[in-house]
Amino acid sequence: RTTTYQAIQTDASLNPGNSGGALINMDGQIIGINSAMYSAGSSQSQSSDAGSVGLGFAIPVNDLKADLDTLRSGSQR
Repeated sequence: RTTTYQAIQTDASLNPGNSGGALINMDGQIIGINSAMYSAGSSQSQSSDAGSVGLGFAIPVNDLKADLDTLRSGSQR
């Protein structure tokens, strides 16, 4: 199954284990949820063998807000 979504590209330092963490702007506001990073050591973005090369992606918080009821119910679209 392939999942696609709009993403915020960030150069924030993301490393394996950061998925699900908040992406915060300079005003301390949550603007996204970290979801993936590009790792030079792998063709996959989820390698635990290599760190970030400075290219990460986050799901925009407004997209999450729009889907909160679906997420809370545990159902899939």
